[in-house]
Amino acid sequence: CLGRCRVFPMQSGTLHIPAWDSHDHTQGPLGSFRASWLEEDTTAPKASPKMRLLTLTAKKLGIYVDASREVLEDGLSLAQQIGPVMRQSLAWAMDDSIINGSGIARPMGILAAPSTIGVNRTAAGEIQWGDVLNMYTRLLPSMRAGAQWIVSPAACQQLYNIHDTGNNMIFSAASFQGVSGPVAATLLGHPVYISEKAPTLGTKGDLVLCNLGAYALGMRSEIILERSNAPGWSEDLMSFRVIVRFDGHPLLDKPVTPANGGATLSWAVVLE
Repeated sequence: CLGRCRVFPMQSGTLHIPAWDSHDHTQGPLGSFRASWLEEDTTAPKASPKMRLLTLTAKKLGIYVDASREVLEDGLSLAQQIGPVMRQSLAWAMDDSIINGSGIARPMGILAAPSTIGVNRTAAGEIQWGDVLNMYTRLLPSMRAGAQWIVSPAACQQLYNIHDTGNNMIFSAASFQGVSGPVAATLLGHPVYISEKAPTLGTKGDLVLCNLGAYALGMRSEIILERSNAPGWSEDLMSFRVIVRFDGHPLLDKPVTPANGGATLSWAVVLE
């Protein structure tokens, strides 16, 4: 998820992002700006724009490790490996928070976000054609370009068995025939990313459809690696730590009511 979010640099611990309040398209598509047809010499009605404020507050995420001199010197290049591995582990946790974060002392993730729409599954413990179709129809049309699916490994197996009403497979497995490298698996034309961070089959979020361009990732600092022997001087230990300060939250604060007044739409849809 990390490389697909919309990144906002943070100059301090708090970032305020002004946005149009556009959750009700019956009042206008953006910020209640509704266009009016005008006759000659008529007075145009005044629009009443609505705004809201999204606030990101940097949270600290870190890993702390002690290693003895013997391990670092005799551990097959462990001293060179420990930094990259710690960075990768921290990035893994950041990625996990974008999906599963509760919003309490950590980022607001996809599954907990008030703007995420949940779709009830047809049969317990399964993913069926009707589920996929119902999820796709709840995605905001303006979010379809750049949308992606996230699926857990166990749930992915179900996708191979799904056929539409014409008995056509709707899941295209990953291919290694691309000119520039592997071609991602697709579902209804959108890439599918298999992630162990997604909940297991049969639970909320085992299949997610989202556009992460609508997810704000505020970065107060990049991942920083530091080392010191001061804390463990008497024990001949070297201490390592990696720290990052960031926050994340969807740019939409609630689902959108479409102009025709139908079922709500959103940037993210999950299977319940």
